[in-house]
Amino acid sequence: MMNRLITLITAFGFVILIASCATTSHPNQKMIIGNWSAQKVNAYIDPNAPPTPAVTAANSSEKLKVATQDTGKMAVRVKRGEKAQNLTPEEIAQYKAQKFQQVLRMEEKSMLKINADKTAEKIYPGKVIKGKWKMKKDGKRLIAKTKEKGRMLFDILNLNDSVAVVVEHFPVGDVQVKYVKIVKK
Repeated sequence: MMNRLITLITAFGFVILIASCATTSHPNQKMIIGNWSAQKVNAYIDPNAPPTPAVTAANSSEKLKVATQDTGKMAVRVKRGEKAQNLTPEEIAQYKAQKFQQVLRMEEKSMLKINADKTAEKIYPGKVIKGKWKMKKDGKRLIAKTKEKGRMLFDILNLNDSVAVVVEHFPVGDVQVKYVKIVKK
């Protein structure tokens, strides 16, 4: 009877220990909560990533689909499984560069609102993207799941009480954003 009681108490203590370890949050999780305004935006090239090969006519690894709209303008959408049509590699590179510049301009005007209840908002002029967030990789990555954009990844390079430097990953390239915490008075 005594052995059974000791085993039961030990098992209960072990379950409590595991549960408490599972709910422990990283210090970054507490610091990231708040309203953040973009202060500085740059293109980010990962120093650890292998160099990307240049797009050439012989190297058509880019799978693009060209669609003509009623206005007569050509729109390009990245689509797997289809070959590039009616576009030269230079035009493809120019299109991607234009899209990347649009992303940079949008991020300059953005705000990030991260709440303690695990909800988040990415605020652009005239558009708000809402989702739920969680921390990964020992507090170095924030993942937000949204209906509008799917999954948004933020790699945290530097974080303190007033400044956050993150890399946000987009299909056209990575963007490094320096956010400053907005202090309500």
